[in-house]
Amino acid sequence: MVAGKATAAVVRRVMKPGAKAAVCFNMLQKGTTLTSHVAKIAQDIGLPALSNQLTRRQCYQHAVVLGWKGLDAPAREEVLQLVLEITSL
Repeated sequence: MVAGKATAAVVRRVMKPGAKAAVCFNMLQKGTTLTSHVAKIAQDIGLPALSNQLTRRQCYQHAVVLGWKGLDAPAREEVLQLVLEITSL
């Protein structure tokens, strides 16, 4: 949490007027305690949480080497939805 708050402070300091910032949570496992507290954690950090998140998937590690083709269909959809949300801010 401390690192998140420190990062948010740096982001706020370097943001241009009118710019928006949000927290993107990743490596989440559905149904866990952490996942159920994402909104509260984002609030504590001081930035809103994106509604789309990246879940914990092995294929994301594969994508480091293989690129987009390393992602399975559900991961590609997850990334697409996240990108659409970010571009709509």
